[in-house]
Amino acid sequence: MTARDISSVGAPCWVDTWQPDPQAAKDFYGPLFGWTFDDPTPMPPGLDGFYYAARLRGQLVAGIGQAPPQSPPGWITHVRVVNVGEALARAERAGGKRLAPFGAGPDDRIAVLADATGVPFCLRQAGGNDGAQLANEPNSWAMSSLHTTDVGRAQAFYGAIFDWELEPVPDAPFSRWLRSAG
Repeated sequence: MTARDISSVGAPCWVDTWQPDPQAAKDFYGPLFGWTFDDPTPMPPGLDGFYYAARLRGQLVAGIGQAPPQSPPGWITHVRVVNVGEALARAERAGGKRLAPFGAGPDDRIAVLADATGVPFCLRQAGGNDGAQLANEPNSWAMSSLHTTDVGRAQAFYGAIFDWELEPVPDAPFSRWLRSAG
């Protein structure tokens, strides 16, 4: 497997799914991938329910949390930042929108927001849980994909926030995001 950098600023570093029934999601993903789960922890302030960290062979691979009411279930990619408050301000200036009622205080380490095209993602500041301990192996997180109706607007947004650029994949109907060399 190719090593993936999940510790650098601007790198995707964690993935989780927020579901209306986290127990049902655990019952599905646990046997499917061979995951075990840590004891539940409360969702961040302002959100109800619990969060379960998933492990494969004892290493953190993903999480399952309680989706807010009227929120569609889905997988959310977290991107590493130096400071959540500063990154959130940059994202809002670039057209992003905060989705959850947390993520801008001096002790906050995570912010949930939508990009300029409405796709949700998280900002994650280094801290207690620095991200996935195991990735790019069978039954662990291998990649995230962005599904948007406005690629140009997404390109401008992620370029402004993380210095990401799109690189076409030859003979494929998609592109991949890379950190800018400059």
